Amino acid sequence: PGIFYMLSGEGHFVRVNRQFLAVSGYSREEFGHMCATDFFDGDDQALVDERVQEVFKQGTARWQAEFVVRSGRRIPYDFTGHRTFIDSKPYLVGVGVDITERRALQRELELQARTDFLTNTFNRRHFMELAAQEFERAARYDGTFSVLALDLDKFKMINDEFGHETGDRSLCAVADTLRRSLRKAD
Repeated sequence: PGIFYMLSGEGHFVRVNRQFLAVSGYSREEFGHMCATDFFDGDDQALVDERVQEVFKQGTARWQAEFVVRSGRRIPYDFTGHRTFIDSKPYLVGVGVDITERRALQRELELQARTDFLTNTFNRRHFMELAAQEFERAARYDGTFSVLALDLDKFKMINDEFGHETGDRSLCAVADTLRRSLRKAD
């Protein structure tokens, strides 16, 4: 499922597998005029150039970058590179694996770790992290800030009298009302 590539010491493609062609949208003939950094932009382009040089100097490297295909689509990939010699000439051989699903799962897990599943609001752990950041910011700039604490009086009575499902809906309604009332910066 991965893409395979072989680069010359100058960073130009010597070989690629069919998967690389399929993913990138380029033909085998076009690869003859391309180098590894052509598939990246911005900071990723500099990172790839560094890692390719690292492979030729150190023998191996691994990195993650956004692979930009012909259509302009950016695909997160995990890349490896290893130096090898053929007829005394150095080459880089490597494999790239699409990590789109892994990144999506990681974002979902991070969201779950900081969000209450019922109300979709930040949980206590995330609140404490944000509060610590705000305390530091206030101290750094000799500023102040406010904290609003709400208590839903007699909430237990809703659960006891009308059931937990109604209590859950009530909590969600309060959270939605607060969410609509707050500014993005709050």
